[in-house]
Amino acid sequence: MKSIYLLSATLLLASCSPAAEKPKTYDITFTHEKQKIQIVPLYKAYDDYIQAVSKHPEDNEELFKKYVLGAKNKIIKKEQLQANFDSSLLEHPSENIEDLRQMNTYLKKHHQRIMKQIKSSLLTSMKQLPRDEKLVVFVSPTTPNTHDGAKRYGGVAQGNNSMTLFFLKDFSETSLRNTTAHEYHHTIALNEPSRTTVLDHIIFEGEAEFFAHKLYPMESSESIIPLLNHTLEHVISELNAERLTTDDLILGNYKKDIPASVQYRLGYMIVSDFVKQHPEVSLKEWSRMSSVQILEKSSYKDILTIR
Repeated sequence: MKSIYLLSATLLLASCSPAAEKPKTYDITFTHEKQKIQIVPLYKAYDDYIQAVSKHPEDNEELFKKYVLGAKNKIIKKEQLQANFDSSLLEHPSENIEDLRQMNTYLKKHHQRIMKQIKSSLLTSMKQLPRDEKLVVFVSPTTPNTHDGAKRYGGVAQGNNSMTLFFLKDFSETSLRNTTAHEYHHTIALNEPSRTTVLDHIIFEGEAEFFAHKLYPMESSESIIPLLNHTLEHVISELNAERLTTDDLILGNYKKDIPASVQYRLGYMIVSDFVKQHPEVSLKEWSRMSSVQILEKSSYKDILTIR
């Protein structure tokens, strides 16, 4: 899950024509190395939801399930997609319908350029890390329920053949391509046996961050800023004592003195160290290695005892 980036509109807006783009269909399908790739915007589903909830705001949750999740689940069933990740953190009824309406309108207006950027990132990612099966990429507008929540939106891979990109008001070309690459890597890594431990989640995000930032470096990204020594020592101690949850590592925990984004930052530190020490291991190989294998071949193997 990519839940770090505040996806700013300055770069995209600078290159966009004021004229609305009205394609005959919003879906895009293409192939690469015989693998079928579909980009499926959920604009109509959100339009239907927005229209319905504007008339019946008291039924917000049920209307979201009916129009948005219902439309998405039909495609998941039709395409026989994996959907083994709970995306409820990102996929939920909006508390600000007008903002959601504006975001959905914006996405439709600039649809062609946005699709071009997503496709470009997918093709670049696939050339670096080929896949063995089809991929469906959903595109959704969204609004955070809290101001801080805006930092935790971007995308989610729901299995090895599906992922969703969530768009806030502000996003840049680089952050969009970076997030697409991040989620793409997850779809490859999810081909391996289930990753359920805390260490699995840390390495899982670290791999995707390393991959995405190699392809699309960002000038500012909190997800790859190394933890300060005293913070690292405290986080390692809490992890070894098994006192941290995955929510603590992603969202932070004030009571436990754990900053937000630790899962990404520590994961990136471990994976970066591993790649530096083992340049002979290819991207394809380490993307399919277990989290324990990567940790054991890094400088963190002795100080981080969770397995």
